[in-house]
Amino acid sequence: MTASFDFTPLFPPGLPAPSARWTGLARYSFVGGNNDSEQVPVDGLVEAVNAVLRREGRNLATYGLAHGPQGYLPLREFLTAKLKRDAGINCMVDDLLIVSGSLQALDLVNHTLLARGDTVILEQETYQGSLNRLTRLGVNAIGIPLDADGMRMDALAAALAGPVASPMGAAIDAPAVVALQPRPFSYRLAGDFTRDGKPVIAPLRIIRLDRTLTIMIHQVTVVDYERCVFDRACPRVTPVVDMSDQPAVKISWQDATAYAAWLSRRLGAIYRLPTDEEWAFAAGTRFADDEFPDGAVEPAQRWLRQYELEANREDALDAAPRATGSFGANENGIFDFAGNVWEWTDTCFVRHASNVTSAEASVANCGVRVVEGRHRTYMSDFIRDPRTGGCAAGKPPRNLGFRLVRENTLPREPIIGVRPTTALTSAGVAHRAWSTSAKR
Repeated sequence: MTASFDFTPLFPPGLPAPSARWTGLARYSFVGGNNDSEQVPVDGLVEAVNAVLRREGRNLATYGLAHGPQGYLPLREFLTAKLKRDAGINCMVDDLLIVSGSLQALDLVNHTLLARGDTVILEQETYQGSLNRLTRLGVNAIGIPLDADGMRMDALAAALAGPVASPMGAAIDAPAVVALQPRPFSYRLAGDFTRDGKPVIAPLRIIRLDRTLTIMIHQVTVVDYERCVFDRACPRVTPVVDMSDQPAVKISWQDATAYAAWLSRRLGAIYRLPTDEEWAFAAGTRFADDEFPDGAVEPAQRWLRQYELEANREDALDAAPRATGSFGANENGIFDFAGNVWEWTDTCFVRHASNVTSAEASVANCGVRVVEGRHRTYMSDFIRDPRTGGCAAGKPPRNLGFRLVRENTLPREPIIGVRPTTALTSAGVAHRAWSTSAKR
């Protein structure tokens, strides 16, 4: 007797999409260092392997360690002679180390010479393995465009003179903000809502923040984020090629909170990600009300409808980030809400379940955060590129970026607004909002 078991309900939200089924190697594959199979000297390799095995085969019993940890001694002797003859390099056999491949060599050099936050300049078109290693070390990798002679000298000079070359701890300007006074507004709660096991529309509330909201008028830019990277407080997320005034993208929630902590230390104020309620209030008419079919519709049909609605909103959007301000300001004077860069919030993903026999039960998953833009979605907090997966519901965003709110004022800061801001005493206070009425 056989029985089926559906384990998909056990999956946590935010898992990446399953990998495509393997269909074979492409005829012309640019993944890895592939060679022309017709040019492989098979007969010569067979002859060489046979000769070495007859001569050295018994040393395999000890993995060849009789020659020491630096590698096969005859090979090192051959290389010292070749280096002296062909390159004029005088070295001894003990100066050479035989490695198993280029990545091992890169790891040894990187861990010897680099520390987190160091800057490495390299060619823009380079080995992906090198970039992966530098990213894991938290090193700032700056890619320089190439021409026929190698690195472009003008681009190299610009990179050396740019913000990433500024001294650590150099003075920075506080971001421009707008101060929004509290007032009632409509807000549909974030999260997943079910009743008797079927999805239902999230409740729509009229809420009011309990104090002034002070929020950046622009998203954090590439230049802004690079200053944090250079101060060794933020991880490198991608090699820097374009230092123009564009929003920082491929930013995870973890990266954004690291930036907020750094900016708070540097400016002596408290900066943090907005809650979803705060983001919706600041976005005003650009906040998308995600009202989808109620529980009478099958879950699969509801999710498909959600995907279609979100896709229709974004068909005309370019994938590449645009310069800051390209999507204009809303009625609150805040730029680029609901453009092609979605923004992290500090709100956790919550599942709300209720039935006729018991009160509502809510389970929060703070490994997944609410992301806002042209539509609301939910992403795992470590995801930087939504195209790689990690979207827990709906259509993935085009790009992931962020802006921050500030919890106390700075006299030297350019504040936009006619009424004074109120200093906030703690992050917890700013997160509270209450319901004055409710409607479905």
